[in-house]
Amino acid sequence: MLRPTYDKRITADEEPLLDDARSDSTYLSTTSANYRSNSAPFIAGAVGVHVFIVAAYAAILSAIVSTPFGTGSMHFILQSAAFAVLAPVALVSYRVYRDAFSMSHAATKALHAALNIAAAAAGIVGVCYMWSAHQQRAAELTAAGTAVHLASVHSWLGAVALTLFVLNASISLPVFYLCPLATRAAWVPIHIFWGAVAASLCFCSVLMGILSAAGRGYGWTDVLWKVAALLLVCAAAAVGLVFYSSERRSPRDKGEIVWALAD
Repeated sequence: MLRPTYDKRITADEEPLLDDARSDSTYLSTTSANYRSNSAPFIAGAVGVHVFIVAAYAAILSAIVSTPFGTGSMHFILQSAAFAVLAPVALVSYRVYRDAFSMSHAATKALHAALNIAAAAAGIVGVCYMWSAHQQRAAELTAAGTAVHLASVHSWLGAVALTLFVLNASISLPVFYLCPLATRAAWVPIHIFWGAVAASLCFCSVLMGILSAAGRGYGWTDVLWKVAALLLVCAAAAVGLVFYSSERRSPRDKGEIVWALAD
């Protein structure tokens, strides 16, 4: 629920914004959860996100166990955990946990932040593992006429995607927990846009990584990689269904941004 008490970080000029949010707090608390949780497409999307990402990650781990990649194995494990599991859950956390399951806004905010920070950290460590794996084969790769680092489209896309993701997470954390209300209100749409862009690019990078690892045959490991890729595509569709089926109404549009800043 929106805090009814005065926030010392809110200036006199910003108080009317909070008053508008308070006027909508009854609407938010009484219609949000019922509206979304009673929608069959929303429920299908919310359940699908969690089922598909868990199944996809299990398939990825099974494929890695079947065909270990040495030091590079940790790259697959960490990157897929970061951007095929943690990031998708972070994307839908407000819509699913707060709006459908009535988790408090403060708790959802902390969960969303924790998921993004964990994903960013896992992504950075995963890149370090792959960098180390390539460095160990530097002489071999150089002799074959291949670049040691950043040699593929996957690596270039992954570098850009991870940079955007880390920047968005690292800037947003102090903004939403330390800055005044007006700054937080201005940053919300920027955070949402670049967060969606970064998470989508990271998701695509994971799929490209699977493409580079999967063979063209029907062996057990090849099938696992193919199944994992299909499950991730289904997870992406489920994320889209969550947002598509949770229709926004104008009173919530006005209140959500400020409501999301008061905790």
